[in-house]
Formats: sequence, C-alpha cells, structure tokens
Amino acid sequence: MSVFNADKRTRQGVGLGNLAEQELRGSIPRGSIFAIYNTQEFRVDDGSYVKLREVALSYGLPTFTKFITSLSLSLVGRNLYSWDKYNGFDPETSAGGASDLLRAIDFGNVPIPRTYQVKLAATF
Repeated sequence: MSVFNADKRTRQGVGLGNLAEQELRGSIPRGSIFAIYNTQEFRVDDGSYVKLREVALSYGLPTFTKFITSLSLSLVGRNLYSWDKYNGFDPETSAGGASDLLRAIDFGNVPIPRTYQVKLAATF
C-alpha cells in the first residue's frame, strides 16, 4: 500500500524535514529541495503496516456487600502500536475523514489517537 505524504513535502519546504536539515548543514547541495519539490514520487511512502488495534483485560471482582450482585474491572487500550516504515505520523490516514475519496492521502490529518480506558462495572 502506498500513501501520498503531502505533509512530507510541506515539512521539507519550510525547513523541518531530514532533507531540509541536510541542505542547511551542507551535506547535500543548496537547492536540492527546490529541485525535487514538485516531483510526486518523492512524496509517496510505503504505507504497509500491522497494528495492535485493541487489547482488553477484564477481571471479575468478589462482591463485598449484599447489594452488589457482580463487580468487574476492565482495562482497555486502543491503537496501541503500529509496526510500519511510514515517514509520517500514521499510515492509516485519510485526508477525507470517513469518505473514500481521499484515502491514503496524508495532508494535515490528525492521527488516530492512542487511548486507554479503565472501567468498573457493578450490577445491583
């Protein structure tokens, strides 16, 4: 899967990327970024990934009063880890949100957040 990483181009153009840093240090010739700025292949990254999407652990606790018939504690983690070689924030990106129109285009998208949840459930 390929991802069109428009953020990569923008970061280089304003001096925030690896190539921009190399150009500023003199490791690559001055004007290198300008020369490749409009090259589309430069902005296509490998978007292959494997993710640990969700893990949930639940434990039934002993009840300590006669008013509570069951008690459980759960820990849930979402979007915990991504194994990828993508240069942006998240290879699972879509500039169009839920629309299929702009899938695999990374341009100022907010990455999927990593979340943790603790749940205590009681039945009376």
